[in-house]
Formats: sequence, structure tokens, C-alpha cells
Amino acid sequence: METAAALAAQVGCTVEELLSAHDAAVPTADIAPKFVYGADLVSKERLHQLPTHMRNLHKWYLDACKENKTFIVGNIPEEYYFRREDLHIEISELWQLFNLDSLDKSLMSCYCLLKIDECRRNKITNIGFVDPDKVHHGTVKDKTEDTGGNLLRFITEQHFCDSILFPYNYSFHWILLDIQVNKGIVEVRDPLSRDLEGFRDLQHLLQRVWKVFKKRNKGNFAETLTFTPVPCAQQPQGTNLCGYYVCESIRMLTTEKQNDNRFNVDFMREKLQPHEHLLGITEEVAGLLMREVIDDNGLFSPNRFF
Repeated sequence: METAAALAAQVGCTVEELLSAHDAAVPTADIAPKFVYGADLVSKERLHQLPTHMRNLHKWYLDACKENKTFIVGNIPEEYYFRREDLHIEISELWQLFNLDSLDKSLMSCYCLLKIDECRRNKITNIGFVDPDKVHHGTVKDKTEDTGGNLLRFITEQHFCDSILFPYNYSFHWILLDIQVNKGIVEVRDPLSRDLEGFRDLQHLLQRVWKVFKKRNKGNFAETLTFTPVPCAQQPQGTNLCGYYVCESIRMLTTEKQNDNRFNVDFMREKLQPHEHLLGITEEVAGLLMREVIDDNGLFSPNRFF
């Protein structure tokens, strides 16, 4: 009975109510909303508060469901990831985007494509990217040789860059690796500041790739790569916002790094609530999808050359 009394006190009812068959007397937790195909991704009230690209994407999603579409499909030209790639985004992943839930690898790849384009327009040529949709924990574990070849391609093609930004997903968590080839350093930005043990398999693979890279390329490169944790913005505990915080780090290391009004931008962001702070990222991704993937004339539209 002592255990029952303690449990009753914890849930806020009497022992009799706890032990009775009247379930309604016992408080229950709210059930989090989930994706329902064809239903609104957010409430009507929330939808009216969203910025333009997200509202347009929501309208497209509802129309796509009427046509029984389940994927957003794109084609990535060779100049982005050094070979042609297909992009497949499950319709259900839009729910994650609209509700600031865990960010899928395909949407993280979209964010990288967005920043690649912005860097090119701003003549930022010293930053490269690894495609997170092609290199992640699943491929490191199950397709080790192919993944090693992909990493070697990304490093070789971009070894002249000061930074090669690599969003990496493992154990349902995002971190950002900044591979600095000339220094032999890999800076690790983790929104939860975990230790480096969680992705040791990737580190071993990168060391193997580094040895091959050194053999094939002349230069005064470090003997091995050194992995170094560096401070970054931290996600609130108990949230799935790590992907959005990694996107924020990417933004700070790319286009925002060139911003002459850096102080004012930082000051304004500090005044925002986390969901407001990250809304700009979701709007950026929604804009890319509408403009460059869904639109037939977009850079990544599969219909662009037909």
C-alpha cells in the first residue's frame, strides 16, 4: 500500500481512485499530435501566423495529397555533390518541418543545397559540404566501403576549402563536423555537448579515408585527423531541435559570417523565443522546396529538362 500511496500522490489522486476501475478518475497525459495524411499539418490559427513560403508549401501539400502523392522528388546536378543525385523527401517529413520536430536527412540535405547556392551568389568559395543524405550512421554501419568512397570524393573535390561542413546524424541526433583539411582538424559542434564516443565508427572511417587522401594528394597534411569539440548554441533539453540548431550553426559559418551587421543580428536573435528563432530556418527550407524542387523550372526539379 505504501507504493500505491506514493504513486497516487505522484499522479494527484487518492489510493481508492488509483485502485478503482474508474480510469477517468486518474489524470492522463496529453497525446502529442501526429501526422495524418491529407490533414492540415498545423492548426488553422497557427497556419495564418506562418510566413509566406510555409503557407504556400502547406497549400501545395494539401493539393498533393488529393493526387495521392507520397514523395517530393528532386534531381541534384553534378556540380553540387560532384555527381548527379536523386532527392526523395517523404510527404510525412513536412509535418516534422512545420511542427519543429526531428529534421529528416533529406531536408538537411536541402538546407545544405540552399547554403551552397547562397555561398556561390555571395562569392564565398572557401566553404564546402558533405551531403548528409548520403553519409549518415546507417550508411557508415551498413555500407562502409561505399560511404568511405563518398567521403573521399567530398574531401578530394573540396580540399582547397577552409571548411567542409558535414551535418551528421547518429542515434537520432544531429551534430555538425567542420573538416579543415589544411589543418588536419575536425571541429565538432554538438547542440547537446555530448562526448565524442557516440560516433566513433565515423571517426575511424574518416581516419581511413584521410590516409587514402594523403597518398593520392601531394601536400603537407597532418598525419591523422584531430577531432575537437567547440562551443555552439545548445538546444533546450527534452526537445528534438538538434537539426535546426545544426542548421543555425551552418548559417553562422556561411552567409551570416560575411554579414557586416553581425552584432545587430546576434542581438535580435537573443531576444527571440526558440520557436521564433528557428522559424527562419523552416521558412528557408520551405522556400527552397517551392522555388527549386516543386516548381518545374527550379534548379532541382526533375521536370526541368523535359
